[in-house]
Amino acid sequence: MPPRASAKVDWQTIFLAIGLVFILEGVGYAAFPGQMRRVMGRLMETGDETLRVIGFVAVLMGLVVIWFISG
Repeated sequence: MPPRASAKVDWQTIFLAIGLVFILEGVGYAAFPGQMRRVMGRLMETGDETLRVIGFVAVLMGLVVIWFISG
């Protein structure tokens, strides 16, 4: 059996992605705090199954973007 190739982790890219997530999350709260509070209130009233579907769609969209970029 041939030896497994070790995958190198590109930590700079991982931290860049995490930083971009913080930026995108923070922009809404910084620019529209009242609207974000209302959105959070509506999310609290949304059922688990609906939130699960929204989360799944968001994950799929993220994977599609990464797939196109890494193409």
